[in-house]
Amino acid sequence: MNLVSVIIPTYKGAERIVRTLDSVRAQTVSTETVCIVNGPDDGTLALLRKYQRSFPDFDLKIIRFHGSGAGAARNLGLDVATGQWVTMLDDDDALEPDFLDVALKQASANDASVICMPIIDVRENDRTAVESTLSARLKALAGKRVSAVQAPWLMGYNAAKLIPRDVLSGTRYRPALDSGEDVVFFAETVLTQDSPVDFLVVRDDLGGNYAYLRTLRPGSRSRQQGTFSFNVEERFDVIGALSKLKVRESVESARTSLIRSQLSFTKDYLQSNTNQFSNAREAGIRRGLSPQVWAEFNKDVDVNTLVVSYCFPPFNDPSGIVAAKRIIAEGEVVDCVSADMSAVRSIDTSLVNAVGPFIRKHWMLDGPPSFSDWTAISDFAVRARRITRKGKHYDRLYTRAMWPASHVAGALIRLSNPSIQWVAEFSDPMRFDAEGNTRKGPISENRTSRQLEKAVRKSGLSTLDLRTHFELTEAATVLLASSLVFTNQNQLYVMLEGYPADWHRMIESKAEIRFQPTLPRGYYSMGVEFSPATDRVNIGYFGSFYPNRGLGPVLQRASRLPTKLREKLQFTLFTLKPSAAAEAIGMEFPELDIECRGYLDYLDFLSALDALDVLLVVDAQVGAGRINPFLPSKYADYSGSETPIWAVVDDGSPLEGMPTAMRSHLNDSESIDSVLTDLTTWKELPWRAKRKP
Repeated sequence: MNLVSVIIPTYKGAERIVRTLDSVRAQTVSTETVCIVNGPDDGTLALLRKYQRSFPDFDLKIIRFHGSGAGAARNLGLDVATGQWVTMLDDDDALEPDFLDVALKQASANDASVICMPIIDVRENDRTAVESTLSARLKALAGKRVSAVQAPWLMGYNAAKLIPRDVLSGTRYRPALDSGEDVVFFAETVLTQDSPVDFLVVRDDLGGNYAYLRTLRPGSRSRQQGTFSFNVEERFDVIGALSKLKVRESVESARTSLIRSQLSFTKDYLQSNTNQFSNAREAGIRRGLSPQVWAEFNKDVDVNTLVVSYCFPPFNDPSGIVAAKRIIAEGEVVDCVSADMSAVRSIDTSLVNAVGPFIRKHWMLDGPPSFSDWTAISDFAVRARRITRKGKHYDRLYTRAMWPASHVAGALIRLSNPSIQWVAEFSDPMRFDAEGNTRKGPISENRTSRQLEKAVRKSGLSTLDLRTHFELTEAATVLLASSLVFTNQNQLYVMLEGYPADWHRMIESKAEIRFQPTLPRGYYSMGVEFSPATDRVNIGYFGSFYPNRGLGPVLQRASRLPTKLREKLQFTLFTLKPSAAAEAIGMEFPELDIECRGYLDYLDFLSALDALDVLLVVDAQVGAGRINPFLPSKYADYSGSETPIWAVVDDGSPLEGMPTAMRSHLNDSESIDSVLTDLTTWKELPWRAKRKP
């Protein structure tokens, strides 16, 4: 058996390969050389066969590979190699005569895992030596045995290494990577082993000629620069592959270093191409880069805004989703404080993937999550304020409720830093529930409640009768915030109810109406593709199901359609408890074709919107004589899709004033019947053309 297998992938290498083979044939140890010819044949194959005939004692294996990529070619070489040791050699490089002899002696004497030999860079034409960063770094470690943690950069290149075959095991290059496949290959080889794999960096003064001669060739893939593809997309591909490796905890810092190295290419490129930042973030989102990667990407960004959102990704909650969308829409990198909601909310990693590019630091505070317990709310707010006192003073603060703790934290931060510009957003009136009743929540006396009460009392405005902490939080927020954001005008009207005239004027002077943000179209194609039935008009509904609320009025009217019309419709309901919903609907409306599914991750949800035929959104009913302040949060997402919206509205509601393809009224069964009947003529619907038959 040969001691060493030399693996050489070659692409259009006819003008270079002979010199490379000669350098291997000059070695003084037993070798087999595996040469893989990939890409179009420029005569290399015939040249190799001639070389094989000319030197019958030289163990040369020739493989014709009809695929593409040096990584895939090297994999073929690894599959057929039989040597106890393996080394990689490019077809434009060469080995000095004593390279393998010295490498094997050093391996035997030091019992090392991977032997790193000296590298000399030479110009392609005149073969003169050129100083390089890599050769200088190797000289700095000459004669030392180091771990991956001590010198992670040793995993960043293919050349000049002698690797035991048993260490390689089943590790292979990733053919899908257009560049950087060597980084992932060696990271997987070294960092995922059960036992540590170390490196011995061989000195360059042992006597003899044993360097790896690396040719500096302008056309080399590894030396490309200045393109978005190479510096951003391909670097993100490598980072994604590195992130997915199951590495030992003790070497996690080595992986982080490799990721940072890849990111340095991207950061350098974006510094000179600032107009590509949004494209870079979208490329990273499509690849699902982790929050840790984005934190590293953004760590040097000068952040001026702090976001406090009690519920925030990765937890699936409408309030957190809207806060995340606000951040994305602003396009500004921020720091964020949120609560650990794992006890009450599900995890949605796609939310993190969407907003991660815009987060530098994210503090997730532990503790029991609560909507109404003042002790838990106060504790979160106090801890959030402490973060702003750790050497960082922000210019801008954004908070969002429904969860009251967000605004309580905002109030404390504003009190401790009066110059900060605080933007406070309300999703719904805080004092009232969906039925218009005052929320219950007694004010427990503690330092936080005393601070807020003092601020309200000393405002110089009319005295308020504050009986619940919801009322206290709302009053302190509208008083202290620099700007108040409401999602619709009705919400502002309801918020003003019960406040004295001077409070009215103060609130209105700060009020700003901003609809919930709709993400750019690119986000609608990032999730898993959804495939509904295509033989019926598929009406999609996202939300909770109650027989007499939400989807109920529509299902009641659909169940009364003639059989021939009813059979042309299908309802797809996405809800929290699909089994329970299916059972309830089956009992209430057995004649309807209704498919119940669980909630989708956010990016999958956006993708599904485009696949459905109709998106149904239904107003909440607030009762006769009351202003409806609720604009369903799903509307903003629906409006960004290519699928028409059918709105079933309450008279005078915010939804009634929004553009939709179809509209019915909650208390008008004929208007619901009319839309249902129109939908049964789906062949005449203009949007049906976007769907494949």
